[in-house]
Amino acid sequence: GGGHRVVPLKPHQAAKLRDMRVLQKTLVYVVGIPEQAASDNILQSEELFGRFGKIVNIVTSRPHAHSGHGLGSGAAHIAFETEEAAEKAIAETDGLLVCGRYLKANYGLTKYCSYFLRSLPCQNPDCLFLHSVKSNHEGTSISKESLLQQRHAGRLAQGG
Repeated sequence: GGGHRVVPLKPHQAAKLRDMRVLQKTLVYVVGIPEQAASDNILQSEELFGRFGKIVNIVTSRPHAHSGHGLGSGAAHIAFETEEAAEKAIAETDGLLVCGRYLKANYGLTKYCSYFLRSLPCQNPDCLFLHSVKSNHEGTSISKESLLQQRHAGRLAQGG
């Protein structure tokens, strides 16, 4: 039988993993996508991310118009088949000017599947979340707290 094998987690393990985010070397997180480019078709086109390798999944979040100046910018999680493709995509699109906006691209962070955390079989065959505990050498596990601290420290380092 295929599917995800369910290994029951102890409650304290599940509680710890719930707040963990694992760096996925095949996942690219892009922000600052202008409204006119925030569609799966455009993002996976050869002009943008399609040229770096096979894309297995894209999840776009639509731009929010209430960002003050009416020009919303969207974000996307783009899952590539290989780490090389993701690495190349980040190298070539971070800081890229698209329709007057600069993209910011970085490795995406994934969380653990809520079914997995409850020791239940996941019902979604296309689930992008994790179904096994990743050790640190496979992906970097980061707790939400340290993630927030890092972001804060980054802002301070950039002077605001």
